[in-house]
Amino acid sequence: MSNLEVKQLVAYRRFDGEVKPTTTSLQVAEYFGKEHYNVIRDIKDVISKCSESFNALNFEAVEYTDSKGEKRPMYLLTRDGFTMVAMGYTGARAMQFKEQYIAAFNEMERQLTGTALKGVGRMTPSYLAALRDFVTIDCGARGTQATRAIDRAWKNLEGVSPLALTGVVLKDDPEDDDYNYVTATTIANMFGVSVRKLNDILTELGLQTATRKYKRVKTPDGKYERDAAGNIKQVPSGYDYMPTEEGRKYGQRKSDSAANDVHKEVWNLKWHKEKLPAYLKAHYFDTKEEN
Repeated sequence: MSNLEVKQLVAYRRFDGEVKPTTTSLQVAEYFGKEHYNVIRDIKDVISKCSESFNALNFEAVEYTDSKGEKRPMYLLTRDGFTMVAMGYTGARAMQFKEQYIAAFNEMERQLTGTALKGVGRMTPSYLAALRDFVTIDCGARGTQATRAIDRAWKNLEGVSPLALTGVVLKDDPEDDDYNYVTATTIANMFGVSVRKLNDILTELGLQTATRKYKRVKTPDGKYERDAAGNIKQVPSGYDYMPTEEGRKYGQRKSDSAANDVHKEVWNLKWHKEKLPAYLKAHYFDTKEEN
């Protein structure tokens, strides 16, 4: 197993209100070749023997959505939590894995606390989170615009540029900036039509495809309702829109991670706020007016 593979298993996540390098019980199970329920059992065994203060700092019970769309239990583990659980795993492969895994945690912690970055002593998770929220929420900055704003603010505070230190080069092409892409609702408002009507127009013009979505029906007691054959009942729940090859000139499927759930990723089809209105005006609305 390469160092790169190991590093990819450790990610910054919100843990008890702080951003920390963590791994998950699912990842531990996968890379140690164990069943997830056995790793959950091992974690619970460690928790039962450790102090409450240690457990609170290093283990967090969360949920994830499995391939069937159902919620399952999972744990987030810090470096110390992972070490406490994994020290019981033996074998040459396990020992090599643990060495690389701990090294990955240590490297990310050094980056997060700024001990590896001279002159960035105040770069704490809570301070950085507050700065990010101010720029993105209070100021409404997005994409590379937000990144550059945070970089400039940090340079003014610390005298160093995080972008320069990390060697990250942002794309200057404004077409790549999230700020230029808006939801179908925003475009619909520009033309005074409903978002449902706009989606019908976009589908009619061949800019997107529309696939019917379904959701499972639950009974009042929280169980899934089933038909006579025992199958879970499903009812229509809107449409899933995908851009066609032509549509990709004007829109993109963009991924947004929900701030309150690090395991949930939401994909939305968004449209260029200048290109799509110009296309619609020329190919649909002006045509309707002429007729």
